[in-house]
Amino acid sequence: MQLLVILFALAIERLYRAGPRWHWQHYQRIWLLRGEAMWRRRHAEQSPEPWQEALWMLLPALAVLVIIALANHGLVEFVLSIVLLFMAINCQPQRALYRQYLQAANRGEQDLCDQYAQQAQQQLDAVPIEGMRSVLIWQHYQHYAAVVIFYLLFGIVGVVSYATVRETAILATRYPSQFQLNWSRVLWVLDWVPARATAAGLLLVGHFSQALGVWTRLITQPQLGGHEILLQTAEAAMDPHEDDDNHSGRLTHAIELLKRNLLLLVCLVAILTLFGH
Repeated sequence: MQLLVILFALAIERLYRAGPRWHWQHYQRIWLLRGEAMWRRRHAEQSPEPWQEALWMLLPALAVLVIIALANHGLVEFVLSIVLLFMAINCQPQRALYRQYLQAANRGEQDLCDQYAQQAQQQLDAVPIEGMRSVLIWQHYQHYAAVVIFYLLFGIVGVVSYATVRETAILATRYPSQFQLNWSRVLWVLDWVPARATAAGLLLVGHFSQALGVWTRLITQPQLGGHEILLQTAEAAMDPHEDDDNHSGRLTHAIELLKRNLLLLVCLVAILTLFGH
């Protein structure tokens, strides 16, 4: 069932241009504001404890677990998994921004490219990343590879939990006074294994011999964040091209590498499904 859920969610995300209501960040903001309002009504001068904040933010994941358990029906879990996975991977605003960047780059409008790159970097407040290509690689990982990996390991509850932490980390960076827990650190921990696994996939779909040395050197440094390993491995895995001197060429090659990596992940799921896992 997991393979079908992944394929349906990816297909819908590609074919359907969803509005804001189909983006996880939309509901995460509503959930945050509702929780803050409820807390202020009861504890006007007191801030919540970190464990209380974490419990509130992860209540949606617990609610999904309860709904699936109470329904006890494969069809309900199947449909709910598709919808939630689609919302977790949906990144239409980012994709629209990348298209605008490519169009500006093809027209040679450097100032507009810098403006779009700055807007893209602002969407990743929780992670210190600069450059349009680096932002693209990390966002693609967080919205596709990481979500799929968490779904394979922990089911749809894992997807809800990861998407919640991902969006909360961004909101906590923008509004630090409203949060007691270091959500960026929580996201750092969650990304530790999936980012390294995704970087290994880039070796197989990219320039293996060139990236292998980089990956093996970085993988032995546990103190590094997932974004550092993934970005450096991705840069090494990309084959040099004649048009790497222009912005659109560099971004296009990164997109091609990321698509191959996602296809590899889906193929691995298909193989595991054939063997009954």
